[in-house]
Amino acid sequence: MARKMSAEEYQALGREYYKLKQYEKAVETFTSGIEACPTASLYDYRAATYEKLENFNASVKDGREMIRLNKKDVKGYLRTASVLEKMEKPETALGIYKYGMKNVPVDDKNFKVLRRRRSSASKCEISN
Repeated sequence: MARKMSAEEYQALGREYYKLKQYEKAVETFTSGIEACPTASLYDYRAATYEKLENFNASVKDGREMIRLNKKDVKGYLRTASVLEKMEKPETALGIYKYGMKNVPVDDKNFKVLRRRRSSASKCEISN
């Protein structure tokens, strides 16, 4: 009987497929990892892979799941909002940035990135 892999092992294998640009295999591997043990990191890697495959809806869905799993982690907000911007949905992206600023601790090392992205998204919205 085959032994089950850990979330870390699925993540490492999926990242190898990603580096080799074997994105379909990477998605399958990250999905298997999520089914075995869902973590924000696995959702993040799968979201990045979906983004490479230009499956933006799936990428946003995974980004939102990252936020649901850990509201204090800036990565879910940054991932989700950046993909929404690629989808030309600046108002929704701005809302995600604002929501992140309410939930991510100000002393988080990436809070400034979140604030900077929110500011630039606000400027884009004003110019539209």
